[in-house]
Amino acid sequence: MAHHLSQSSLLDWELTWIEPLFATQTQISPNETNWPQKRSIICSILKSGDSRIVDVMLNFVLRKMNTSGRSNGEVSIESSLLAVEVIKLATELKVEMKEVSSGSEAPLSGNYFRGLVPREVLHSWATSSRSQIRLASFSLLVETKKSSELISATDLESIKFLFKYNIASQNPAFRQQFLSYYKKVECCSSAVNSFEPLLIVPSQVLAVMFKNLKIT
Repeated sequence: MAHHLSQSSLLDWELTWIEPLFATQTQISPNETNWPQKRSIICSILKSGDSRIVDVMLNFVLRKMNTSGRSNGEVSIESSLLAVEVIKLATELKVEMKEVSSGSEAPLSGNYFRGLVPREVLHSWATSSRSQIRLASFSLLVETKKSSELISATDLESIKFLFKYNIASQNPAFRQQFLSYYKKVECCSSAVNSFEPLLIVPSQVLAVMFKNLKIT
């Protein structure tokens, strides 16, 4: 990849190495996945130490997320969920984005999730017409490999925003996954007083919302 970059433009490099990763693989059966291969390539890029190609990758992901949050199908679910996984990997590897391209439409507020995703883009996912996109925004906010990691005050506000638009969902599968993510937030409540305002009312609402679900 590095050799190709030395002989081409960043745009050509993106078309060669990034674009194919997000192409929908219609030929793959439901029981197969190429995520391990994609993860290997993505990690290679994020660990490269070359801020140019890291920025190309992350800006591409932001464009995908921005479009996915605003549209009903222009970006496939597969590509959207892959974008979330890239952000999770970048967070895990403590990767920083040096420069946000104009096409990524960075907000004037400068408020970013983990320094990578504009808060407005994250919130657009929370109100998407596609349930998988809304759940992906919740997973991005609460899933971490560090069980001791606390959720920041700004992320807490995003979770409250997500609750506002998703608490009344009537889809059983959605409600079950939503509750699973909610429990990750609830686990932190005993250690962080600021979680209490979020948990008091939603806990009562969730008791009704999920009363017919038997989840262990």
